[in-house]
Amino acid sequence: MIFLNKGTKHFFYKKKIFLFNIIKYINYNNFFLNFNFKNMLINSISKGKGFQGVIKRWNFRTKDKSHGCSLSYRTMGSTGQCQDPGRVLKGKKMPGRMGFKKISIYINFFLRKKNFFFIKKILPGKKNDYLNVKII
Repeated sequence: MIFLNKGTKHFFYKKKIFLFNIIKYINYNNFFLNFNFKNMLINSISKGKGFQGVIKRWNFRTKDKSHGCSLSYRTMGSTGQCQDPGRVLKGKKMPGRMGFKKISIYINFFLRKKNFFFIKKILPGKKNDYLNVKII
């Protein structure tokens, strides 16, 4: 089933704020909506953030801005050892492309009103993105 991500909405209930993500069923065949179902598996692609450094991508700490470090306080530092391996090991956290990956989310609690579903979890992707939903 294909859904459309309609963004987030704030609701006030008993002086508390609730934040729900809204998805909309867009297929014209409403056959599946006639049944009660409790679990959904949502597949989507996360937002692409382009080429990012190690501080944003891997949450590395920055160096001190003082004590002689003028231009390189957002660099990653050393990448490998000296002569013993003589190379950079595989899996080293380096700068690179961030985001735009396939993410799956399992949802077992949601509210429903006709074609709209209100979900308490945060969904990957942008507003008006398509979501592939599998009903379990």
